[in-house]
Amino acid sequence: MPLMSCRAVAFLVLPSQQAELAMMLAEGKGVREIAVADLSRRVPALRPDHAVAAAVEEDAFDMDVAALHQGFLKQLHGRGGTLAAQG
Repeated sequence: MPLMSCRAVAFLVLPSQQAELAMMLAEGKGVREIAVADLSRRVPALRPDHAVAAAVEEDAFDMDVAALHQGFLKQLHGRGGTLAAQG
């Protein structure tokens, strides 16, 4: 199982955040504006009346942090180490 997998990221924009969206679209690489209705079709749980605009970054990645952590723990234990946690 890969530690990294491609996963799109959606940005929903409230009326007060439209300037930030414009800046993100101007500066961002791989970020494009998408109609809220189109995004709602891809993610049916979204309330279409919540946002006035949206953007999507199709080439973002998701990291399996739990698997990465388990890999480090396996290496630690394989070399005779122990994990000590402070509370």
